[in-house]
Amino acid sequence: MNRGVSSWLILAVPFVVILALVLPNQEAVAIGWNVYWIEAASLEPLERLKAFYWAVGGALEARREIGRRHLALTEWGRVPSAYSHIYDSLLEKRYGIHVRKPAARTLESGAYWFAHDQLMKREISRRFGRLALETAQADANKEYQLIALVPVDCGFATDAESGERVGDCATKQLAARHDFYCSYKSFSRGFESAAYAFRSGTLSMGPAPRELSPIAETPVRLSLGMIAPKGSAVVRSANDLLLDVTLDKDGRVVSTNDSGVSKQLKDLRIQPAQLFGRPIAVVFTIRARAHHGRARIDFGATER
Repeated sequence: MNRGVSSWLILAVPFVVILALVLPNQEAVAIGWNVYWIEAASLEPLERLKAFYWAVGGALEARREIGRRHLALTEWGRVPSAYSHIYDSLLEKRYGIHVRKPAARTLESGAYWFAHDQLMKREISRRFGRLALETAQADANKEYQLIALVPVDCGFATDAESGERVGDCATKQLAARHDFYCSYKSFSRGFESAAYAFRSGTLSMGPAPRELSPIAETPVRLSLGMIAPKGSAVVRSANDLLLDVTLDKDGRVVSTNDSGVSKQLKDLRIQPAQLFGRPIAVVFTIRARAHHGRARIDFGATER
């Protein structure tokens, strides 16, 4: 009889110890179990056990932080977006939730912080309502949209240095399709002042706004803020040339005011003019001096 009781106690002690550990932490163990069976289902058995171990540890850490009245999520616990920084700030201000950035993601850290965030989200729902995080995300998106709708002032260019700075700003905004405006005072010989604005997908040229797509087929006069075309060609000509050239966005000469030169340039292709990083069709005037029956045309040496 005593031997039977002893055997039963030997078998029972491990179960009692396990129950003593599990019962107070059953929520953490349940999250770890979820990681084992679902999140780590594609891993090898040993890797799944590791994930379970680290997940329980992450959930227990979240429980300790909650006990210290500290709420925190990781960047991995939210969906990345253009307005993530606004969302993170809103969580801090509205709910006192700190968003941390963990180190490099591994099996261990991934399971640890996943479980941590799962338990934290449950606590956040208990305190602030089931839709607290979703509401904050929607509000952050609205705030981002309001900010994004405000055009960026890329500045006023009065010389080559400020022109480069204004052009760089406009190029970045156009690439991001963010509304902007800028202007150039006449500081380069042969070029008049110019103003540009990008709004709702349309690039306009001022002062009287008119549509000006960066990749439009319709050519516009080469102006300040535009990068002149690059390339050269030698043509037969007995006389000096003063050419009005129309160049398309692919760098082909569409026409000139000299039919003989136009025929000689029909197969030429050079680097097109650009406006804020985009190729554009342009019209410009250029001179070429004849020498021994030939004239070299430098398309970068435009007059206007």
